[in-house]
Amino acid sequence: YFIIQKSRQLPELIKDGKSLSESLSRIDFFPPLSLDMIRIGEASANLEGMLSEVADYYDEKIQAKIDIFISLIEPIVIIFMGLIVAAMLLSVYLPIFNIIRVVR
Repeated sequence: YFIIQKSRQLPELIKDGKSLSESLSRIDFFPPLSLDMIRIGEASANLEGMLSEVADYYDEKIQAKIDIFISLIEPIVIIFMGLIVAAMLLSVYLPIFNIIRVVR
């Protein structure tokens, strides 16, 4: 929703003759690196290629963050699973030990 609100100005800015990079910089949402790459793509008449480069860059950046997140979550999940297994083992073996103690 936030992006939609910000981008409502884009068509008007482009209709007024602003370039895509200028229009995107005015809505104050995109990082400077992507705006610079879009500006270079406009200047070199290779906007499609530069937009693809921007998308690839951010895909790699997001994938790196996901990998870090997974590497941090994995030990927590393993510990949690171990605790569940330990609780299950205790729930099975404690009654057996109690029966053995009563029988003696």
